[in-house]
Amino acid sequence: MHIKYIVLIASITSLSACSKKCDKSSPGTGGKVTLEGQVKHHDAVIPNATVHIKFGATEFPGADVSAYDMVVASDSSAAHYTVSNLAQGDYYLYGTGYDPNIQDSVFGGISVEICEDGGTVQSNVPVTE
Repeated sequence: MHIKYIVLIASITSLSACSKKCDKSSPGTGGKVTLEGQVKHHDAVIPNATVHIKFGATEFPGADVSAYDMVVASDSSAAHYTVSNLAQGDYYLYGTGYDPNIQDSVFGGISVEICEDGGTVQSNVPVTE
């Protein structure tokens, strides 16, 4: 019975030793990750929205868009945005747009952590009035 516990503990230890840490020391471009998603007000997509991206941020940097490192626009039909070639790190996404359903401006954001070495990360940007 004790041998089963020793094998279990050894297996868990070896698995955790193999797990890679997230290198968040150099967020920004130059990586192999694509970040994509939609800008959404509740369940409605916001066409032609703008997504401002702050590298190395986990908290809202503020509404002054000049403080952000990158800006991308979402498309007109599905409000889909895409940012390519990102490195591991923390990012804050701040979306702004106009919701034709309520005929008002909407804005809001979300923090995103990228720990992948490549591939695609999905993150919708929630906005409100």
